[in-house]
Amino acid sequence: MDKEKIKTFKEVWEKSRILFNRDPSLPPHIMVGGCTGSGKSSLLNALLQKKVFEADFGRPVTRENSEELWRAPDESIDIVVIDAPGFGEAEKITGENKDEYMQNIYKIALMKVDLLILVLDANSRALSAEDTFLKHWFNNPRLSEIPVLVCVNKIDTVPPVRESWTELKNNFNIYAPVREKEKNLRKFMQYIRTLNSFERIPDSCFLLVCAGESFDDNDYQFGIDDLREKIYATLPESVRTVYARALAAATLNKKLLKTEAQSIIKKYSALCSAAVAANFVPASDALVLAPLQIAMIKKLGDLYGKSLTQSAVQGILSAVGMSFAGRTLCSFIISCFPGVKNLVGPPLAFGLTYSIGKLVSELFDRGIEAPDSEIINELAGKCSVERPDESEMDMALEKYKRDIDEFKRELDVGAE
Repeated sequence: MDKEKIKTFKEVWEKSRILFNRDPSLPPHIMVGGCTGSGKSSLLNALLQKKVFEADFGRPVTRENSEELWRAPDESIDIVVIDAPGFGEAEKITGENKDEYMQNIYKIALMKVDLLILVLDANSRALSAEDTFLKHWFNNPRLSEIPVLVCVNKIDTVPPVRESWTELKNNFNIYAPVREKEKNLRKFMQYIRTLNSFERIPDSCFLLVCAGESFDDNDYQFGIDDLREKIYATLPESVRTVYARALAAATLNKKLLKTEAQSIIKKYSALCSAAVAANFVPASDALVLAPLQIAMIKKLGDLYGKSLTQSAVQGILSAVGMSFAGRTLCSFIISCFPGVKNLVGPPLAFGLTYSIGKLVSELFDRGIEAPDSEIINELAGKCSVERPDESEMDMALEKYKRDIDEFKRELDVGAE
């Protein structure tokens, strides 16, 4: 093997290691906007199942640009909630007031905001302040990239109020409305869609919610679990791990851990597949795969609250990888024949990484960091059976195309 190839191996390894060192602990920053009386504080308390904010019953209780920190029970995971300023100025945006209003908007742009939740009162059609706020939001190039969710709150108070909400909410449907309350809410949702600024928000980002009388009024609340899951789906990928872990730690939604673990596994499996396809040096796939698989295990460890050193992760990969030694050897042999490699190598790399990820995820879910051979062999058989088919691999490659392209640029490897 010549010196140029050895140099290439070292460069691939060193450039791949940056994936391991990326900081996964940044908390998601969620901005919440809504006029006084929309029930945004009550909604946030219901969302977090804790009295974090004072309820805004007819009076403003938050300061301009106020920021609250919600901490999960283990005190190691945070979610930052920022109260959006500016609604009070929306009706008078001329002259100096306009400059002041826009400054508030730009202050928001300077913050690390990952998501905006706009809360509306289901009984109010006076939405000019919200419409104006969104207009300026979408006209700002930086803010327009931040996803927006619209929560229509207080749906229990929509006429006729005589209907028993606790009975109605279990069979609630505005898409095929039968009862009067459902019909009225459907009309309200149709009205919102006629407002100019709201037209830019996808239908899937409108949610109907009821915060209840208190944060723990679960029998009366509606749409809170759906909102938690929608927030996860809408947040940037970089902060989803912390969000999913925070909700699981607070026992608010543990299934998001599984969802996020699956997302991590598919992403790194796709990266491994693409890296093998782009790797032009025969018999060198292990030097591309190992750093990526180490990064995947580290990321899964972060999700499940495991403080793992790189050497610990390498040990886990070594122990788990032995269970898939046959496939690893097959991949190595194939990588020695570049003409065959692109037909077989990438699917094997995807499947191998996927199986390793599933096994490690199952270990961490059970609280195991130092598995013995018996438990590894038990789970290896299960994970091998569950490996994805070709269509799932194609979907993952398409979904994470941007990450794959970025990774290729970082490695400076061309897929010629």
